[in-house]
Amino acid sequence: ADQRENALAKRIQKSKNTWEEKTQELIPLRVGDCVQMQNQLGNYPKRWSKRGEVVEVKGHDQYMVRVDGSRRVTRRNRKFLRKFSPYRPPGHTSQIRNQAEAFPIPKATTTPPNPATSCPATRPTATPTRPAVVTSTMSAPRVTKATVTMATSSP
Repeated sequence: ADQRENALAKRIQKSKNTWEEKTQELIPLRVGDCVQMQNQLGNYPKRWSKRGEVVEVKGHDQYMVRVDGSRRVTRRNRKFLRKFSPYRPPGHTSQIRNQAEAFPIPKATTTPPNPATSCPATRPTATPTRPAVVTSTMSAPRVTKATVTMATSSP
């Protein structure tokens, strides 16, 4: 039994060393990081063609990423994500990520508008709708050899 345990221990240690040679710990990502995503389906399943932003960090190397363009939120494992820094032109200090900061909504005025100076409220007039005219596109009956012989043989 001791010989078997020693043989198994040697084999386990050897396989552990083999695995550790090729593996590395990936740096964890944070919310707001720009990432490239590896395709998982399609004609080019290993191409890093999609980009996005990390929206949520889940456990066990899982991340929720908002894809650029479609704004779809997708879940990806860390091994399918690459962090990158987007290009910022010289002199560009920071990028506004919050749309509320980019386009502030003006505060509502408390005074009612003056009817003499403002445009009168006009309602769009409804145009009467006519029923659609449907024309029949029936074609003439087909004439075949059988119908010609039947027509000629009848009294």
